[in-house]
Amino acid sequence: MRKKIEKVLSSISLDLQTLKDNCFVIGSCALILSGIPIEKTSDLDLLVSNEDAERLKLVWGDRRRENYEPSNQHLFRSNFGRFDFGELDVEVMGELEVFRNNKWMSLRIENYVEISLGEQKIKIPTLEEQKRIFYFFGREKDKLKAKLIESFL
Repeated sequence: MRKKIEKVLSSISLDLQTLKDNCFVIGSCALILSGIPIEKTSDLDLLVSNEDAERLKLVWGDRRRENYEPSNQHLFRSNFGRFDFGELDVEVMGELEVFRNNKWMSLRIENYVEISLGEQKIKIPTLEEQKRIFYFFGREKDKLKAKLIESFL
C-alpha cells in the first residue's frame, strides 16, 4: 500500500509545490506513511487551505469525480473535491470542519513531521497528533485507528 501512496504523491508533487499554505496528508495514508500497518485505503486525504483547495480543483479539473458525494456530511464540511489518480483517489479538504458538541470546529494540525519521498517533502501529523485527530473525528472507525496508534506508542 505504501508504494501506491508514494506513486500518487510523486505524480502530484509538482502541483503540491505550487500551493501557498501548508498541505498535510491525513487519515489512513498518514498512518501508513508513519509505519502503522494498515492493509488498504481507497483514497489519499489532503488537508489544505480554502485557497489551495480551489487551486487544486482547477489544476486537477479533468480528474474530478463529478458525481461523488462525501459521506457523513452532517459531521464534516470543507471545500471538497475528489480526484481520480488511478492507484488511489485524492480527496482534497479545504478548511475541514468537524461537527462536535453542537458546533462546527476547524481541524488544525498542531504537530507534524516532514518525510522525504525522493526530492519532495510531505507533511504528516505526528502519531500523537494523528491520534488526537482520529478522536476528534469521533466516528467508530476513527476511534479504532486511534487505538491502533496507541498500541504502537
